[in-house]
Amino acid sequence: MTLLSVEKPSPEVASMRAMSEQGRALMGGTRAMRDAGQAYLPRFESESDASYAARLKGSWLFNGYKKTVRDMAGRVFDKPVEIVEGPPRLNEWAENIDLAGRDLSTFALSVFEDALSGCGISWVMVDAPPREGQVTQAQAQSQNLRPYLVHLSVEDVLGWRVENVGGVPTVTMLRIKEAAREADPKDEFADQEVEQIRVLDIPEGRVRTRLFRKSSETGWQQWGDDQFSDMDRITVVPFYAQRAGFWQGEPVLDDLADVNIAHWQSQSDQRNILHFARVPILFATGRSEDEGPMTISAGMARTASDPQARLQWVEHGGQAIGAGRQDLKDLEFQMEAHGLQLLAARP
Repeated sequence: MTLLSVEKPSPEVASMRAMSEQGRALMGGTRAMRDAGQAYLPRFESESDASYAARLKGSWLFNGYKKTVRDMAGRVFDKPVEIVEGPPRLNEWAENIDLAGRDLSTFALSVFEDALSGCGISWVMVDAPPREGQVTQAQAQSQNLRPYLVHLSVEDVLGWRVENVGGVPTVTMLRIKEAAREADPKDEFADQEVEQIRVLDIPEGRVRTRLFRKSSETGWQQWGDDQFSDMDRITVVPFYAQRAGFWQGEPVLDDLADVNIAHWQSQSDQRNILHFARVPILFATGRSEDEGPMTISAGMARTASDPQARLQWVEHGGQAIGAGRQDLKDLEFQMEAHGLQLLAARP
């Protein structure tokens, strides 16, 4: 049986991903904004492909959005995260909370920034390496078979199912999109990235994990056997930067994102007009087209038989440049009003 909907994001996830697009692009900086192309930098009417590509390449982002996110996160995490209560081993685990080298403070900072810069929500999952057979506590400690935290963004989560258990809304199914790195069977020195979907549910009072992988012939199919844990609930919790409902968020800095994108567009216009203003045009009168091309260089002189002939430079008046500069200043002030404290003028 082919599973057509296992990879399909739920309507809630699709909506939150759409709300995250602006923030994700801005967090990616100038390169991400250029890659987005016409999504955030519209093309002028009758503008050629070459002209638009040159204008896009010459545009750069004044990233007030990213600075604001980093500043706010820095204020929250100006002191390390501390574990007040719990067994001593928790403090040891906190030094490498994700088994990838990040301590608890660094991990929490990334979760906070992800929710703040995206759709207002992020998730933390507690996972653990699989254990084969009966494993003693000493064996688990020697083999580092201990729980660790996994950060899930809205791009990782595909959907969930909620049921009322004991009067409390409880997630009873969760689909997570993952990328597994494996050795390339065709090249012993290369790795390949395999897309897979992890499905967690609770069919018999215990959490079951299933993996699905896509085949070009059969589509999405289960890969491997079902894995059951001793847990009776899915150990994933949401972090809300701005809550919009159960397991749903909404952007915190969407107004700032709008203004920053307007600044990106105005900055592009400003640099574009500066290019034309800095390159004057040589205009000649009293000269026929069949006289051939005219070369302008130092140490050369031009003559003409027509007494009315003229040769002069035509330059931009410059009024639009001042207006564009003022527009950029106004937008920067609006970004400051929306939370860009680093730009505030201080004595």
